[in-house]
Amino acid sequence: MLDQPQVDASIMYSIVNRMNGFMYRCCNDKSYTMLFMEGDVEKLTGHAARCFTGPERRSYSALTHPADLDTVYAAVDGALATRTNWDVHYRIVRPDRTDIWVHEIGGGVWQGNELQY
Repeated sequence: MLDQPQVDASIMYSIVNRMNGFMYRCCNDKSYTMLFMEGDVEKLTGHAARCFTGPERRSYSALTHPADLDTVYAAVDGALATRTNWDVHYRIVRPDRTDIWVHEIGGGVWQGNELQY
């Protein structure tokens, strides 16, 4: 019999690698320090996932178009305050200085009353 966590991971990677986007887990800091990224990270951001999760620790929020950053912070902070999901559209700026619109849906991960991610 297969180990259930391996089966779950296999299913998750199969789904993520077919979508036009990526999954992530990050810290709740102003940089949205990434702990995990999987999927089309490089296709969308212009940077490999390891640039965000590896020693370089590139700031994901630094990619957000300056005109949209307050909207993103407000959506995330509002959802965290009510323990609901955020749903926000914003632009990120790629290395070639072009903008791309992204649609993000996310939510906090809580342990009791403490926000973990």
